Amino acid sequence: MSDTPVVPVSPPSSNVSLECMERFARNFETSARRWELIVYPSLFAFIVLASYGFFLIYHLTSDVASLARNVSSMTQSIDGMTRTVSRMADSIHTITVNMSNMDGTMVSINQKMDTMTTGTVEISKKMNALDPMQSNIHTMDITMRAMALSVNTMSHSMYTMNHSINQASAPMQAAASFMPW
Repeated sequence: MSDTPVVPVSPPSSNVSLECMERFARNFETSARRWELIVYPSLFAFIVLASYGFFLIYHLTSDVASLARNVSSMTQSIDGMTRTVSRMADSIHTITVNMSNMDGTMVSINQKMDTMTTGTVEISKKMNALDPMQSNIHTMDITMRAMALSVNTMSHSMYTMNHSINQASAPMQAAASFMPW
């Protein structure tokens, strides 16, 4: 045999396993970098989206609170309006009664004006001797007739207005029966 010393050679399996471990470590680092490229931006996007979601929810709750305050204010306004409409209906009823009384008074005034017109005509006949006075009385007679006609027209207008107000108040009375307050 020969004189050369024998150098112990490491078994081939340990060299291979070291090389496999290095390759595994490199692949792991490469894979970790790839995951870092995906996970960190995704985490950042999640944080941004979560912050924006919080911002939206915060504004939504403040908008809902504002809406609730506005609805409460509107409810109070409607309550006040209901009371006002009720008082207005009472006032319209009072106006209707007063208009009816006024209508009767106007008819009475109209009759008295007609009587006055007749009396004025008779006085005019008796005063034919006084021409200037007769002319003035005749003018006064025409004016009284026009006034009686105007009063009669006013009486009719008051009656029509009374009727219109009664018709206009009917929807308000119907709406008042729907309201819970």
